[in-house]
Amino acid sequence: MAVFKGVKADPSEAVHLLLNQVTEYRVAKPAVQARPHIATNSSAPQNWCKPPPSFLKVNCDAAWSAPASSEGVGWVIWDTFGLVLCAGGQGDLHGSSALMMELLAIHHALSACVHFHLTDLIVESDTQTGILMLTRQIAVVSDLEGIIFDIKHLVASLSRVSFVFAPKACNKAAHTVAGFVSKQGGNHVWDDLGTDWLFNILASDVNLTIRY
Repeated sequence: MAVFKGVKADPSEAVHLLLNQVTEYRVAKPAVQARPHIATNSSAPQNWCKPPPSFLKVNCDAAWSAPASSEGVGWVIWDTFGLVLCAGGQGDLHGSSALMMELLAIHHALSACVHFHLTDLIVESDTQTGILMLTRQIAVVSDLEGIIFDIKHLVASLSRVSFVFAPKACNKAAHTVAGFVSKQGGNHVWDDLGTDWLFNILASDVNLTIRY
């Protein structure tokens, strides 16, 4: 029997405690690895990236100010080759916070995907808090429970949906669309590159030749 700092230790008891700690570690380790990964500014790509095969990428953003004079949300949907399938947004919206508007942008984007029967999605937004709420990594605040519920209801009608945080540098197109619709008001949907301003901002994300 060993003595450590004047305390006698039973070898069998020490081995038992060690085995319990190993078991607890093995149980806890898979749970940690199973948690969804949300990219942070230090690890996230600093440029827009194409989605993997069989997936579409949906970029979302909101234009919000307090006190608000014009608010809106914008979204852009890309295919696996980096080509735009459609873009759009909604002006004349009102949210109690920037976070609520960002979640409304995700909601409107998913509604468009349901409308166009687009089902396998990677949804990118530059609201890290909103993404953490949607992936259940932090608690949902009470005034956002309704919009979170509506988003999850839309997700249930789709095949595969991943929510990913993306820095603003990767979300420029959706940001520009949100700013445009917030000033114009109303609902907008483009199923091609359309006007030059829209073509140019979309092209800048994927390094296409700019149209003048």
